[in-house]
Amino acid sequence: MIRRILASGAHILLTGMRATKDRDTDFKQRFDAIYPELATKYALPCYPFFLEGVAGNPALVLWGGLHPTAKGVRVMVDRIAPVVERILDQMGARTV
Repeated sequence: MIRRILASGAHILLTGMRATKDRDTDFKQRFDAIYPELATKYALPCYPFFLEGVAGNPALVLWGGLHPTAKGVRVMVDRIAPVVERILDQMGARTV
């Protein structure tokens, strides 16, 4: 998928995920390495954990603890927006 997107001329910001803490150590280590390895392999900017500041906070996730509430999404957007803006500035693509 990454190769096809890059071949189209589009730019990618890879947004990573991490395994939940209830996973066994081996699985968690292998899963958590996926996004950094892809970012390195394809020389992509990587936002390490898309749910940073949200995961584990009962006020920001729905029942079950995996998916963000509307407030959780706002936190996610507020955290990733500066990263996106910096990348757009580096590309000379931001017009606002």
